[in-house]
Amino acid sequence: MYIPRILEEKVRKYLSSLEIIAIVGPRQSGKTTLLRHIQESLENAGFITFEDVDIRMLFEKDIQSFIDLYVHPCQYLIIDEFQYAREGGQKLKLIYDTVPGKKIFITGSSLIDLTISSVKKLVGRIFTFTLYPLTFAEFVHYRDPDLFRLHGKMKEMSLSEPLQKRYAAVLDEFIRFGGYPRSENPSIASLPNTGR
Repeated sequence: MYIPRILEEKVRKYLSSLEIIAIVGPRQSGKTTLLRHIQESLENAGFITFEDVDIRMLFEKDIQSFIDLYVHPCQYLIIDEFQYAREGGQKLKLIYDTVPGKKIFITGSSLIDLTISSVKKLVGRIFTFTLYPLTFAEFVHYRDPDLFRLHGKMKEMSLSEPLQKRYAAVLDEFIRFGGYPRSENPSIASLPNTGR
């Protein structure tokens, strides 16, 4: 089950732009799941991960074959775990500069990893977004959609005692288990792995 993320709307605004989109953030915050969800709504979108050593080695050692196999066939290409690539920024710059009209997304476990090892060569060619663990609003939206509809109005209204109890129960769960989509929380832990 996909938990709607606030960042999704921001990312979707840049689907038609030329720039590469990088989604960074802590492990298990949902980066992969977010991009997989966006991929479902796109035509001709491919997904690869640099955890696959063979794909990563092809990218590092034979960029032209990588382009032929993975970039040319797709309008959109998602590269997960991009921080594992050596000289990734230089190779991604080559793809961006020589294969026009393709939209590339990358994910990485931290902005520092991507900045130091890959993205610094992509100035002016990349938009970077950070995906944090679930916000309280995202958590409420997942746990109690009816309560979520009132969430935006909470500041303007006084809460009745039954509504306070309902809200407090969700807040207590959020405080105890945190905002990671996959956690020790029994109500969330049963979800499929929500990404990196």
